[in-house]
Amino acid sequence: MIGGLATPGTSSHQPFHAGILHWKGQKCKPVKYAEILNWLPSTLNAHVRAHVKSCIKLTESIPKGRRMRQSQLHGWRYIKSPRSSHSSTETTSTETKPIYHQFTSMGNGKSRFLIHDNQEEVNRLHYQHEMLRQLVHGNYNAPVEDAFEKGGIKVLDVACGAGSWTLDMASTYASCQFVGTDISDNLLPKSGLPPNCEFLQADTLKGLPFADNTFDYVYQRMLGYSCSETEWNIVIAELIRVTKPGGWIELLEIDMAYERPGPSFEPLLKAVKAACDARGIFLGAHKRFPYYFGSFENVHLDALTIPFGWNGPIGQECAQNHRLAWLAMDHRLAPAMGLSREAYRQLVIKSVQEFAEYKTWLRLPYVYGMKPQKGN
Repeated sequence: MIGGLATPGTSSHQPFHAGILHWKGQKCKPVKYAEILNWLPSTLNAHVRAHVKSCIKLTESIPKGRRMRQSQLHGWRYIKSPRSSHSSTETTSTETKPIYHQFTSMGNGKSRFLIHDNQEEVNRLHYQHEMLRQLVHGNYNAPVEDAFEKGGIKVLDVACGAGSWTLDMASTYASCQFVGTDISDNLLPKSGLPPNCEFLQADTLKGLPFADNTFDYVYQRMLGYSCSETEWNIVIAELIRVTKPGGWIELLEIDMAYERPGPSFEPLLKAVKAACDARGIFLGAHKRFPYYFGSFENVHLDALTIPFGWNGPIGQECAQNHRLAWLAMDHRLAPAMGLSREAYRQLVIKSVQEFAEYKTWLRLPYVYGMKPQKGN
């Protein structure tokens, strides 16, 4: 997905990975990745869709069509950064073990959530929504635009947080009904809601408060810091249960394998992975997307790219969201790392500053698919 990104010390016009980009079976001419990035912001409302094969090569002539997204120009499963000494941050259990014991011995493993559900988090989630909307060039990837335009469909946003996506969609599609659920009532909007929008406190693991086959489209993103591997299976089963036959489910998650992080970020990432281990959190749900959607039709897997602190305004927004999220975990991570809250915060700030130098990025894998019609 990152073909064409420059490694530290190289020109931004020098790609480090080559492959083939296909557009409806036709090969395209080479192009520099930086040119695509300059082109994309002016087409945030353009909807052009491209299908990416196993490997890709950046192209000089991008065919025009319907619903093109930056993520669909680059194949996320196949790119590595062989020239960088900081190519990835996959952490082994032996590396996280000492910090893991800090979490369990301090009792930190008892609390599932790493970030407070307060007003600061509400503000950050609204900010994050605007960032993601730019990355996605909209609010969804599934082919449900015609259904939204036609109206009359029911949509569920699971683990909706502050309800940013739900509110945005409800305001855009007034003839559709939207429901947002979250385990934290503190995050949910309480007033000023559009008439076609409601929010309910609900724990998906205990069962969503809806009948079978209720919703035409079910959306869920960023649940990654919340569930064990077994709980993920329960969540997926609930999403499938409440989706109508012929309806769509879409998931978007974080791949925690940061590419080319600076040295200051590595101990922070080890700490958050140790915290997740202590809580039994499964960070590999995105790797199981094919399994979760094994019974579905028209399944599409892809990923978005998040640049931190580089690649123009969107990179700055991604870095800011990252900084806010990691600062919000200071009460959990600082004690386990043996740091004061202030020392932890300074380490986070320094790590974000290094992102621009090292050209740090990660992936947001997403998947969507259609629940089979009855009898299929």
